[in-house]
Amino acid sequence: MQLQNVNTSRYLEIENDILKRGIKMPNNHIQDIIDSVLPQISFKSNKVLISEIGDGNLNYIYRIKEIGTQKSIIIKVAQYESRISKDILLDISRSYFEYSYYSLETVKKSNFSPQILYANPQTGIIVMEDLVDYCSLREALISMKKYQCISDNISMYLRCVLIENATFNPNDKLEKLRYKFRGNRLSELTKQLIFIEPYNNIKKRNKVPAELESWVKEHIYHNDRLNAKVESLREVFENEEQSIIHGDLHTGSFMVNNDQVKVIDPEFACWGPIGFDLGCLLANLIIDYLFHLTNNEEYCLFIIKIIYNILSTFEKDLSEKIPKNYKTIMIDSAAYAGTEIIRRTIGIALAKEVSIMDEKGNNIAFRKNLLIIGIDLITNSSTETFTILSDNAESLIKDVVNSILLAAKSELTFSDLFVYKEEFDDRWEDEYRHNCIRRCIEDEDTGKYGKALLKIYDMASDKLPYWEGENGKALDFIYEEIKKVAIDNGAMTYNEFCKQENDDSYDYMPALKTFYVNVKEGLDNEDAKLAACALNALEELYSADYRCG
Repeated sequence: MQLQNVNTSRYLEIENDILKRGIKMPNNHIQDIIDSVLPQISFKSNKVLISEIGDGNLNYIYRIKEIGTQKSIIIKVAQYESRISKDILLDISRSYFEYSYYSLETVKKSNFSPQILYANPQTGIIVMEDLVDYCSLREALISMKKYQCISDNISMYLRCVLIENATFNPNDKLEKLRYKFRGNRLSELTKQLIFIEPYNNIKKRNKVPAELESWVKEHIYHNDRLNAKVESLREVFENEEQSIIHGDLHTGSFMVNNDQVKVIDPEFACWGPIGFDLGCLLANLIIDYLFHLTNNEEYCLFIIKIIYNILSTFEKDLSEKIPKNYKTIMIDSAAYAGTEIIRRTIGIALAKEVSIMDEKGNNIAFRKNLLIIGIDLITNSSTETFTILSDNAESLIKDVVNSILLAAKSELTFSDLFVYKEEFDDRWEDEYRHNCIRRCIEDEDTGKYGKALLKIYDMASDKLPYWEGENGKALDFIYEEIKKVAIDNGAMTYNEFCKQENDDSYDYMPALKTFYVNVKEGLDNEDAKLAACALNALEELYSADYRCG
């Protein structure tokens, strides 16, 4: 943007006002604003007030308001030092990536960004409209405000930016953006603060209460399985250019009012895995869910519905636009949510909710529950879990089919002809739910967390008219959390429960896992005949139940 040669003396009142009110504002900020920014803004008055309003970890945020008209703007200033730690040095070129993100066609057309009035990447200054009628989503959730537009607007934003810019479906517009979002040095900070420091405290910057130190060492620092999975997630973050991602998409990155959601602070924007953005957002929603768990059960249900609506809508959009990759992306999202929860719970940049709980003196149980959820999301969200269960059976089926095809002198293989699928039969889940899980929560010392969860579950069951559809999935979400608490407190797993009952009665049996082998659609007649022949030879095997208890 071309700067004007103007007399800046009229703006000297700003500096005097700053000095009188004791605002901590680096001198170069003052001069940059006076010389470069204000001449671009059509203020009519000679009097303006400036105030610092930001509470972020990296940048300085100021509001400049014109006296008389109440017209106001927001100025964001990037410094070379982070505000959270002087030993974290930054590159002010991050303002270039932020402006580039705001300039994306998919962001502008969806009306999800504030209006940018001025930008100068060389000085690290961005001037934008003042979203004075908005509040941050984090503050809204902390104060238990119920903005009904949250789910729909955020879902639309995720679709417009993450999915429409996905590289799985390349186009000419994406090709022009190929190099634009590479080279953002803040990605190195992401790797350090999300994937490295929370798992070893190498920089001695983690914030762990003394009461949790031994637990964190055992379950996080010395957890080989956890650290191996985090390392693989870091590699995916470094190498997978699936879409243009925001890079720091937490609840503080959204501004919300009754009608609209706006997205701010995309200075971490880069090419990366789609699941990273979704996971970071979900993590912060989960933090708010636990934050209110013991004091407002009804609001917890509101948050659960937000989580479910965003997840279900995004998965539907993904499956339509990226059918071959959407399952992997959703799995990755859960794992990245786990990394965000852990780093916001013990890392250098604590979530505001965690800091509030610290001030209230009931932070230990809150933090521990968050860490347990984070660990579980990371270690149990990948396909490794299913591989352990199915390797032998799947390979057996494929080997038999391939042997038949080889004997028939065919060059085709199992994968050419068939689709392999597996399902679990949980026919005794209701008995397990009532006779084991509920009893454990009610009878054992599971703490306020478990009992609060059960209370929410009962309340939601009464208020939600049907189990089917969205309501059913919301209730299942709560139940899964209840089950984790119960098992952590000594309750039997589902298969253990079935086995115990089977010792006394033949009405119960271990969980069943059923394999299905179906002929692929679209095969020509000869291939279909060959497939049918192989299936007939496997009738006893593929139709049988495999007991995995």
